[in-house]
Amino acid sequence: MRRLIDPGRQGEDFAARVGGYDSQRDLKARAVQSTRYETETGRIVPARRSETLGPWYRGALSGTTTVNAMDGFITGANATTLVTGTEQPMARSGRVVGGRMMTDAIVTAGSLVLRVRITDADGVTTTDTDLPDCTLSTSATRAADVNLPYEAGVSFHSGSSVIARLVATGLTPAVNVKVWIVVEYESSLN
Repeated sequence: MRRLIDPGRQGEDFAARVGGYDSQRDLKARAVQSTRYETETGRIVPARRSETLGPWYRGALSGTTTVNAMDGFITGANATTLVTGTEQPMARSGRVVGGRMMTDAIVTAGSLVLRVRITDADGVTTTDTDLPDCTLSTSATRAADVNLPYEAGVSFHSGSSVIARLVATGLTPAVNVKVWIVVEYESSLN
């Protein structure tokens, strides 16, 4: 089948090339290409990189207390050293958008809330923010997690440090806890 040639369109395309402006066909093609990644809200959503920090640990946690979770390092054949207060340095700006907590025992009384501490690059200014949906209690006895939209996350700047903290209130029995935090970095397209 032979393609039909539209003399009017050929003239318009030729005039556009010679005149240095875009033809109707070029404008339509550019509009289709520029909108193919748009969402229903009409804006282009840049991809962000996320990373899971942890696990952090804390053993024999009970009663009412607020403590840093600890990093675990393997130091020998079967020896693990837990280091208190090891903050994770952030190379880029972003937000904490999630967290997960697990225990080895069923919580029968009290509660345990995941808290995030952001220490600014100056090493002096700290901000503690609870992730209240990530709470162990008599209703969520062994595991809890939270996922936040990026805009609702806890923001941090490049050079800041992030660490998981645990807030126990009347917690029974003593539990061993494992914690993860999910961060999402700002897109370079913002």
